[in-house]
Amino acid sequence: MTAPTPTPAPTPAHTERRPGPTAPHWLREPDRPQLGDSPARVALVLIAVGVLVDLALRTRAAGVAAFAAVVVAAIGLSWCGRVRRVGGRVLLAIAVVLAACSMVRASPWLLTLDAVAVLVLVAFACSSERGASHLGSTFAGASSRVVATVGAVVTALPRALETLASLVPTRDAGVRSHLGSLLRGAVLALPIVGVLGVVLALADPVFASLFRLDVDLAGAGWDVVVVAFTIWVLAGCFVQAGRPPVERSTASPSVGVVEGTVVMVGLTGIYAVFALSQWMVARRGADYVLSTTGLTYAEYARTGFFQLLAAAVLTALVLLWLRSSVAMTSSFSARLFSWLGVLASVLTLVVVHTALLRLHLYDQAFGLTRLRFFSTAFAWWLGAAFVLVALAFLVGRRSTREWLPTALGITAIVMLLLVNAVDPDRLVLAHNLERHASGDGAEFDPWYAVELSSDAVPLLVDSVASLDEGDRRVVTNRLCDTYDPTAPVEWNLSSRAAARSLEQLCT
Repeated sequence: MTAPTPTPAPTPAHTERRPGPTAPHWLREPDRPQLGDSPARVALVLIAVGVLVDLALRTRAAGVAAFAAVVVAAIGLSWCGRVRRVGGRVLLAIAVVLAACSMVRASPWLLTLDAVAVLVLVAFACSSERGASHLGSTFAGASSRVVATVGAVVTALPRALETLASLVPTRDAGVRSHLGSLLRGAVLALPIVGVLGVVLALADPVFASLFRLDVDLAGAGWDVVVVAFTIWVLAGCFVQAGRPPVERSTASPSVGVVEGTVVMVGLTGIYAVFALSQWMVARRGADYVLSTTGLTYAEYARTGFFQLLAAAVLTALVLLWLRSSVAMTSSFSARLFSWLGVLASVLTLVVVHTALLRLHLYDQAFGLTRLRFFSTAFAWWLGAAFVLVALAFLVGRRSTREWLPTALGITAIVMLLLVNAVDPDRLVLAHNLERHASGDGAEFDPWYAVELSSDAVPLLVDSVASLDEGDRRVVTNRLCDTYDPTAPVEWNLSSRAAARSLEQLCT
């Protein structure tokens, strides 16, 4: 006799699985990260920024267009819901402030630094949704955010094509999917067909004649390239900003306390010896330098500043690496390691001070240049950075939040804003003119003066009358040879001031 099959017991009501709490909309990630919740908005922002960047690179409205491009990108990232946290929007606001300097300054060195800073700030803003809510971050986390943003830029082209396909006015998802596939196939086919076409055209003149056009598309071609590349990069920023938050890394430090202490002792020892050598030079003077190196004191004092700065930068990287990688096994090892870090940071300040002193002596002997000015500014920032590093070692890790990367970033931004405010090219020229007029026999280099940007032209024109006859002739001839009263003036405050000064000098 077969036993009846037992009927499964009903599941109690209290054991039913209930859905968990729904995450906020901005924390949820689609299966495949798209460019934004509103494709039309995103497409509008991408195209607008691409056109503005093209105007910045190819027209006389460079400064205004560059500023407008950053403003539109910042507003677009917020408008499309990609940067919502306060920290990310603060970074975008700082990027806008730095971009505004392009409408005031004309120095290529300074504008390059500003552009790099703007790109870094936008990259961090786009990855701000992925980290903790506060601005602080570990150096490893900050590096990974930048690397992730670069990776998102590289892979953003398929996302941009999907966004374009989604704008097609059809309700048939299959048609839209096929259109996206066609666009991706075209992207793959274009470079292959283009390379083969060039090779075949070089091999067969008849084939090449079929593609000869009388229309000059060189300018339009560059416009298309600039706009397309800008859209690609900004699309990557949208993709990165739309990714979900990531958890903090729980990986343990990779360097033992004994190994880290040995490295720290080595750093402290070599910088202690360097500080001792500088003390001996200061105490014994030029005779000691000549007897030990064969150099005069002037030759000794005006060399090695770039090497000193490089050594200080390398030391800073090592100290930051040790601080984040060494595993503390006891309170004694933690205190010992911290005090060694403070001592190494303080001794490295001797190197920074020596580099600043040698830059000053070199300036007294040969005058100031843009390279020496920016090197001096960097050395001052490096000194402030070592003070912060020493403080970080002294305080230790008392919380899960890491304030040192944010503090270093703030000091770098403040230093860059100060450099923009002092107008480097004008300051270099003013310093060299004052040095020449002091009566100490210092020579003035007119050839270098006329190579400075429009930022320095008004001061140079105002100072022409005070120059020696030969220097006056060089400056006047060089400035007036390059001046064209019929040429349009760039939309930049420095360029317009320079044009007014040149008009007074050359007409």
